[in-house]
Amino acid sequence: MSDSSFAPPASQLGTPNVGTLQVAAYPTAGQGLALDAKGKIPAGLVTSRTMVCGIVSSTGTITAGTGFTVTNPATGVYNVTFTTAMTSSPAVLVTGASSQANRIFSVSSIATTGFTVNDADSAATVHGDAFSFLAVQT
Repeated sequence: MSDSSFAPPASQLGTPNVGTLQVAAYPTAGQGLALDAKGKIPAGLVTSRTMVCGIVSSTGTITAGTGFTVTNPATGVYNVTFTTAMTSSPAVLVTGASSQANRIFSVSSIATTGFTVNDADSAATVHGDAFSFLAVQT
């Protein structure tokens, strides 16, 4: 059984709203995922989660995505603020767009209203590089 067998057809998920992500729960070890008599995922295994994602340039300009604003108060510091606050603090994933191998992109001050991205290298020298992010309400 491949991992793709856990993914229901899109027709069974309905049409998600902009800004939401429908997440199917995976069974725990030793359990299978049994569909109901109509071939659908049982109620409770699909939930809606607020999601915000985007791409930010080195100057703090939004190059892709909606639902957030960005300020760049100092070199290598980016404050991302959600247009609409989430109901709980999100899990945040940031990927830097630097071609330099020693860049470290860190996330701090995670809150329902946003988070901060810091861009530095292994010697703690700050830089200003583009990055992408995904924030999913937990």
